[in-house]
Amino acid sequence: MTLILGVTYNDFILVSSDSKVVERYYDGETFEAESDTIREADFKSEKVIRIADKVLLSTSGWYFIGNLLEKKLRELVNKNNDLIECANIIKDLISNLKEGKVTGLSEEDELAIKLMNSKNFSGYLFGFTHSGVTGLVDVRTENFIEMPSDERKGYPSVINGPEPEHDFQYRKAFFLPVGERTIENFVERMVFVHAHLSKKHHELVSTDCNFDLLQRNGDHFEHKKFIIDTIDIYERLGLKP
Repeated sequence: MTLILGVTYNDFILVSSDSKVVERYYDGETFEAESDTIREADFKSEKVIRIADKVLLSTSGWYFIGNLLEKKLRELVNKNNDLIECANIIKDLISNLKEGKVTGLSEEDELAIKLMNSKNFSGYLFGFTHSGVTGLVDVRTENFIEMPSDERKGYPSVINGPEPEHDFQYRKAFFLPVGERTIENFVERMVFVHAHLSKKHHELVSTDCNFDLLQRNGDHFEHKKFIIDTIDIYERLGLKP
């Protein structure tokens, strides 16, 4: 399982994720879970990557799919591609994979293609367009949401976690008034949500909140990564993970 939180604003994009990978037995034909028994894998996963100078990709669900998409996108994407161009590239890539037009695939890659229609996979692109607008694209639905020109109308955000039926309620935690929409305030709110969900679903979500910050600085885009382990919040509140 995965927890992805993301916000796009005027001059920056902030995305956070956990790093846990879990293993579960699935039916080889239906790909439905055969039991509720899961165990933590012996490796971690980087679930947000920078695929172009001004575009980030997050994947969650089946590890094999995210791994395949990352590998192939690195071959196809130019560092100067913007959000819309990357969305078109990944759309064509997924179509070609499903139609068997991509060669040189491993057994894991072939399995990933079979799982692409599964409800247990999702992905988002976060980035800037060539016109300078920020936004996000849902990889599965191809839905593009851009930052409104009037910031009073809000901003694109997403949460992808273990309680999809309550995603909107958790997103409310980082709905901030216009004057308070700073990187620091978003980080604080996202850490709070991550701490809550990683405690409530500790078997699925790790406590480490891994941030990717993509920020516009003139004509350049700066990418920073940092980690806040929410175990500190547990300790301050006297809780146990």
